Amino acid sequence: MGLSPSSLRGPGFRGRSGRAISLPFALWACPLRRTFGRSSFGYTVKVYGLRMGIATSSIHPSSGAKGVEGAPLLEVQDLTAVRKNGGRVVEVFRGLTFKVPYGGRLAVIGRSGSGKTTLLWILSGLLRPKEGVVKFCGSPLQGPREEIAIIFQHGGLLPWKTVMENVTLGLSLRRMGRRERAEAVEGLLERLGISHLTERLPRQLSGGERQRVAIARALAQRPKLLLLDEPFASLDALTREDLQDLLVELWLSEGMAMVLVTHSVEEAAFLGDEALVLGSGRGELIPLGGKPGREYRRSPTMWHNCNRLREALKRSCPPKGPC
Repeated sequence: MGLSPSSLRGPGFRGRSGRAISLPFALWACPLRRTFGRSSFGYTVKVYGLRMGIATSSIHPSSGAKGVEGAPLLEVQDLTAVRKNGGRVVEVFRGLTFKVPYGGRLAVIGRSGSGKTTLLWILSGLLRPKEGVVKFCGSPLQGPREEIAIIFQHGGLLPWKTVMENVTLGLSLRRMGRRERAEAVEGLLERLGISHLTERLPRQLSGGERQRVAIARALAQRPKLLLLDEPFASLDALTREDLQDLLVELWLSEGMAMVLVTHSVEEAAFLGDEALVLGSGRGELIPLGGKPGREYRRSPTMWHNCNRLREALKRSCPPKGPC
């Protein structure tokens, strides 16, 4: 996939090399480079489409998409990641090992700097770990895959495209016709309550509406694995709960697996059937159980799980010193 396909191009400029770069990409690139360093940034550039939660067949072949019989959807073995901090190389986490079954829900929680977003990027195929193996559908994950979609905190919507154009962007890159694309997402837009917003631009939407559009764009590609990086963190409490409830309803109907990064103990307990608490060491896996839904939110089990996660967060970092 090219760096800036015509369907993604906006107002642009030329970088140091003289190569044309679309303006929205330039705005998103700076924090990516600061976070992952120049070498990883170069790899991220190549998969710009998936950065916005868009998967196309040109990103990576879907070999093994049907999976290996008996294998979990996602399997992580002895994963170690590092990042640059000034002139030093700092270990983010070491020896992470866990599995996510088909239709499973894993919440990843930890203090700032514990490696939550780094882990999510590795699971998406956008970032390579220092050590360890990630298997998807029983095969090693070599790069971004069609069946993996991402939703980020601020959505990553293209500001010059309408809601319909944003939602169907991944489908348009697969060369589907306009009518075919609209028919493919019609039911999804209705369920998300945004069918009346299809001609609006992102700047004309509320924060909750923008996140509904981001969810629709990710689910339009029918992913087997949905990765979410604090997608509701910037929303008010009631809107956040509404979208959490909606996400559970979509999970029940679509059956995709989810890995959710969050800072919220309550969100982790509500959306995860298992939680991975990151901090010092290898992380701690905590089974949560509980039937997801509005009744579970108000149940004693939910609040018991919240307390368990709080205790695990306290254990994840030493009393003194960094996590």
